[in-house]
Amino acid sequence: SEMCIRDRNRTNLIGVLGKRTGRIALIRLSSGNTVKVKVGQQFGDGWKVISIDLDKIHVTNGARQETLRIPG
Repeated sequence: SEMCIRDRNRTNLIGVLGKRTGRIALIRLSSGNTVKVKVGQQFGDGWKVISIDLDKIHVTNGARQETLRIPG
């Protein structure tokens, strides 16, 4: 069962940049700050990026694993 983080704390995936091997995800945090993250990088409150697809990213925080999608 996939849940969207943004439904809870309004962390949004804005977009994905780059080619498949070196993708960067643009994320707007609930604080309003925008961060650029790569696979393996941490952001926000202990979240870590597992993978970056064209329209979504998979993130983990301890035992929790969730999917962030581009709104719309």
